[in-house]
Amino acid sequence: MPNRRFRLEVRQQLLVDAGLLALLALMIIIITTAYISSEHNFHWWIDWYARTLDIVTTGRESPGEAIQRVQQSLIAERNRLFTLPLIPFILVFGSSRLVYEIALALVYLLPFALVMGAIATQLIRAHSRPVFWATAFLTLLIPVSWIPTFMGIPDTGGAVFLGLATFFYLQDVRLKTGWRIPLIGFLIGAAILLRRPFVYAGVTFLGAITLQALLFFIAEVGKASLQEVNEKQVLSLRESLNPIVQPWRWLRSRVGRRESLNYRLASVSTYLAAFAPWLWREPTTTGGHNTHAMAWRNLLLAGVRIALIGATVLATLWIVAPQFTYAALTTNYKNLYTSWSLPFSDIFNLYASFYGWGTWLLVLLGFSASLLTRSLPLTGVSLVGLSGVLSLSVWLVVLRYGNVFYSLQVTPFIVIGLVALIWTTWIRLRGKRRSLLLGVMGGYLVVNFMVGLAPIGTMSRVFHPLFALNMPPLVRTDYDEVVRLVNSLRQLTPEGEPILVVGFQRLQLTGNMLRSAEYLLYPEEDRVLNTLPAPEVDSRDSYPLEEMVEAQYVVVPSRLPAYSSNPAQNPAVGEWLPNQENDVVNVVFDAFTQNWEFAQDFRRLPTEFQFENGVVVNIYQRLRPTSLATAVRTLHAMQQQIGERPGSQGNWIILSQWLHNTTVRQNSGNRYKVVAFRRDYPWGEEERTYRLFESTSLVKALGLPSPSGRRAKTLSSSALSVERSPNGRDRTVRGTLASNVATSQERGGTLEAPDSSSFPLPKLRLVRALRNQGLEQPNTALPDQEAREDRTQQLGTSLLYLGPLTDQAKVSGVIDYLDQACVGSSLRVAMLDKEGDIVSSTESAYRHTPEKSTKFDLSVRGQDSAYLLLNILNYDQNDLVNSCTLQINPLTVFNPKS
Repeated sequence: MPNRRFRLEVRQQLLVDAGLLALLALMIIIITTAYISSEHNFHWWIDWYARTLDIVTTGRESPGEAIQRVQQSLIAERNRLFTLPLIPFILVFGSSRLVYEIALALVYLLPFALVMGAIATQLIRAHSRPVFWATAFLTLLIPVSWIPTFMGIPDTGGAVFLGLATFFYLQDVRLKTGWRIPLIGFLIGAAILLRRPFVYAGVTFLGAITLQALLFFIAEVGKASLQEVNEKQVLSLRESLNPIVQPWRWLRSRVGRRESLNYRLASVSTYLAAFAPWLWREPTTTGGHNTHAMAWRNLLLAGVRIALIGATVLATLWIVAPQFTYAALTTNYKNLYTSWSLPFSDIFNLYASFYGWGTWLLVLLGFSASLLTRSLPLTGVSLVGLSGVLSLSVWLVVLRYGNVFYSLQVTPFIVIGLVALIWTTWIRLRGKRRSLLLGVMGGYLVVNFMVGLAPIGTMSRVFHPLFALNMPPLVRTDYDEVVRLVNSLRQLTPEGEPILVVGFQRLQLTGNMLRSAEYLLYPEEDRVLNTLPAPEVDSRDSYPLEEMVEAQYVVVPSRLPAYSSNPAQNPAVGEWLPNQENDVVNVVFDAFTQNWEFAQDFRRLPTEFQFENGVVVNIYQRLRPTSLATAVRTLHAMQQQIGERPGSQGNWIILSQWLHNTTVRQNSGNRYKVVAFRRDYPWGEEERTYRLFESTSLVKALGLPSPSGRRAKTLSSSALSVERSPNGRDRTVRGTLASNVATSQERGGTLEAPDSSSFPLPKLRLVRALRNQGLEQPNTALPDQEAREDRTQQLGTSLLYLGPLTDQAKVSGVIDYLDQACVGSSLRVAMLDKEGDIVSSTESAYRHTPEKSTKFDLSVRGQDSAYLLLNILNYDQNDLVNSCTLQINPLTVFNPKS
């Protein structure tokens, strides 16, 4: 009977748990469906959704190819690991964005709520099941927890892994069980692999357990010190009592009544022991020292265990994604993203608004009450509290980034603080007072949830700042105008002519937003927009001159959005930066709105587009190529207006008015590596592609892996464009038109070789368009070796050196020809002044010698020079220009003293 009753109870508990889990999942599905269905917007975080569909589509045709794409993405900051658990949902229920959002919520948001419930059970040992489910539902009442999922971003998955690491640590805070150390390290590493910003959460977690170990050490040392003081007092008191006890000993030696005297002494000892028991304890002179040694031993063991966790994190990252790990370790992200750092007062108000001042008050009351009343174990509360304080210090003091999805690293602190307050109220209060307080808190959290997510419009200002910032579904009132703009650009650029979009706020206008609009409006085979990846942020990007020279159409709004320090004035899902951090966008805006010399190579089309808030958008069409002198003068004006060089701007700018076919990488100091690709057929002729990766020497030169036994993919070299790596020193290639929805972060500054199916543009039509525009010279014989501006601009590869110059410069290097088509090259070095005029130049031709590198050494002199121009021409046996691929490594620029 007892066993049968036990089985019945277990079955009932499982049914209850299953019902609550189903209710939790149903709640997530309903809220996600209601929110996403209410949106009427071009989701500008579409790249996450598109990557998932790409893996699903590829997996249907070739599962091995899909797995290979996921593996290749591990070199990037934004990899595709997050897509794997989403694939079954897409395969079964379809590929709509609603299905994607529901899958994202069930795969990542639901486990996040469950993990928070599991953490709460480690703090509250009693009534574990009610505590678990109450915390899970409570987590979903925090409105900002939903926003990353609604944006289509998998950051909640990183929070799940960090939560699991916290859960396993709380089970054994001394880490005495060895298997927990590698497990915790692996979970932190998995969170970072899924989303790189969780490296900060991993650091704060390790910092919290380190501080906790120090607190344990201080407590143990303090206890040992108190014990030493007590023992010294005992010894001192016993010495002072010796004169009293000594006569009894003398009397015992003089009188022969040993047994009677022993009895009396025992009675006195019993009396004194009852009065002051420490007086008759045997002295322990080494006890305090043993306790001190034990405290130091425990601290040392804790340090070793924490170091092992850190080593496991690093090992996990290095084994799974070594290239990503190396890039992360060698990149100064603080400098790279410094433009995103908001003033402290602004970021403080923003995080207060994310949750609401009422929520913050409840959280502070919860931690304070639990510490004062000891309602929760100190070890658990201290870990969560320290982690939360460190996270707030990182995001509010050190980094100060305003993106809403970073708040996920603070949300666990909020949830546990609320749980602590609810539990303390439950066990400390009784009757109506407990019911009243719990009812008020519950009512506030429900209303806070509705204020945070419901489309209540201006009514939200009434509740602000007590309640959370209103983050309703995005609805564009200018939706139809965006559609009209996309259709107009499609008509203007049927051959994929490059388009530069001036803007940085994705809620208004950027190239990514237009790509997202076309992605949602048109099937893959009918997408033609080629929007250039334009610089947007000063600390991360570069001078926009290359994109300006390349663009055939430029989209310019009548004004750029302004950042407001009031969180209620800025949509939380936007990407807001201080106004002075977008100079790389402002210079392009000024060039066209103030009619700079550069803009005179364009004409404004008559059609206008009316966007939100009275913004009028115009399209400018190129009339003629930009001359070298105009490009240099525009660069000088940029430098004067921007001031400090943008974060990723290297010492070279590529001025070739062409789909970028050149890479420049800084090796060290003033030594560089240049690769100039062939450009005769950008995507191949008659569907043929140049087999770039079949050349072993080229693969080695680019530093690309070529696993044995696996056929390398093919990629047209001229379909490649320049990509800036995060550290601003390397410039590697990526497909300009490879994917209309792919971003620079996806490639992470490393060459990616997509299939021909990744290029949605009709290949031959694009080639013909480029030829018609005079941008391609595939069948041009090598011209006379004159120092003419036209030849410098129109033919070959033109590189402009921005580094320091003296009156004399020397350029040297070694040329390697990476395919058999090359028979020679011509190199020209010229010194230019600020007006773009050639001060002096020198030029030399070199013939290709098989199996042998060609060295060159060119010197040039010129006074008052501002820039150094390097022009590279290569040709084949038929004297066809730019029909082969060459590498210059190293390329050295030396400035001897005048």
